[in-house]
Amino acid sequence: MAKKNPFKKDRFEERLLHEINGLLRLTIRDPRLQFVSMTKVEMSPDYSYATCHWDTFNSGTRGDAKKALEEAKGKIRSELAKTLEVRHVPS
Repeated sequence: MAKKNPFKKDRFEERLLHEINGLLRLTIRDPRLQFVSMTKVEMSPDYSYATCHWDTFNSGTRGDAKKALEEAKGKIRSELAKTLEVRHVPS
């Protein structure tokens, strides 16, 4: 059995990180997400789930930012489906 290329997963995680940060800056117009940025994306081995780590510049608004990210999760995933050229977009 051939080994999978470990760099493919790393490249896809980096691309997701870049695309999500771009969406937060340009597409998502929620003022609670103004100073939120994704710091790391971790994919499951089968590429079906992505865990996104985020941070905000203003630590006092962390609760509001968390609620806003939960509300914008579907919008982010649908926008990723439009820009990424993959069969399935991770949850």
